Amino acid sequence: MHKKLKSLSVFFPLYNEESNVIPLVEKALEEIPHLANEYEIILINDGSTDATLKIALEIAEKNERIKVVSQENRGYGGALKTGFYTAKYEWVFYSDGDLQFELGEIQKLIEHTEENDLIIGYRKSRAEGFKRELITWLLKIWNKVFFDFPGFIKDTDCAFKLIKKEVLNKVMPLQSNGGLISTELLLKAYNSGFKFAQVPVTHKKRLYGNSTGDSLAVIKKAVKETVQLLNLFPKRKKFLMLNFAWFVVLLLLFPVALSINYMQNDEYTHYRMVAQFLNLDFTLDPYLGSTTHELVESLIGKIILCRITFLTLLLHCLKFVSVLCLGFFLPG
Repeated sequence: MHKKLKSLSVFFPLYNEESNVIPLVEKALEEIPHLANEYEIILINDGSTDATLKIALEIAEKNERIKVVSQENRGYGGALKTGFYTAKYEWVFYSDGDLQFELGEIQKLIEHTEENDLIIGYRKSRAEGFKRELITWLLKIWNKVFFDFPGFIKDTDCAFKLIKKEVLNKVMPLQSNGGLISTELLLKAYNSGFKFAQVPVTHKKRLYGNSTGDSLAVIKKAVKETVQLLNLFPKRKKFLMLNFAWFVVLLLLFPVALSINYMQNDEYTHYRMVAQFLNLDFTLDPYLGSTTHELVESLIGKIILCRITFLTLLLHCLKFVSVLCLGFFLPG
């Protein structure tokens, strides 16, 4: 016998989904009554310019469990935040209004509610093709580099999540109004010690309307929001600033290092440096050979307390880049 929740709020953010609203609600009314004793279905109209709002209101007039909330266009994150605030029951589920997910699979998430606070779906395969796969992969790297996002989360922006209202009350207010809303939500929940479960879900191609998730405007907004969200995580911001400052110093010293005349026959020293790098040992190893540029050497010695060869400097530049890139593959 399937597990059933005491109460469940379900909401869908909608933007120009006039062709999807009716089949979406029909599918929700087919599935949701079997999942919870008490439930509500909330349609969030995010400033649609088509007939989405009109159709949603007509549907709500016929069923008291359906609620419509309409707002000026605030973006995907803004629509989700409205849904989080409006939802009143113990558990909150949301998905997009484009019918790319099977609502019947909510039951798979409910089975994990006994010991977890957030049950998040991850797409076994994305239906939109390579471009969206690439954006998803880049988002994971972006989140890891800038926010040290937990690496165990498989699909950050999968719009198939079941969350305790208690979690939402804890992590709100949320700042993001765009594509980083899931990053902010999950990172705050993780830092607060809430428990996660992940479940594979089916993803289908959109039948009607157009997706805006991969538009240039959305990507630009995500970059801007990254800077704003870093203010919520001062330790991470400080870490990034220190590493960036060190990288700038290396770049400024790069042309100076090129002018240093080091011993060409000291191959052992450079082989050792390469070996250290390959073993992820980035200890600064000062070059002990002689040089003809005494003035340049003196300047470098005062700045970094040792003489640096071109190879040493190059290895440290590679260190910075590798820490950013390899950090994605390390545990969160």
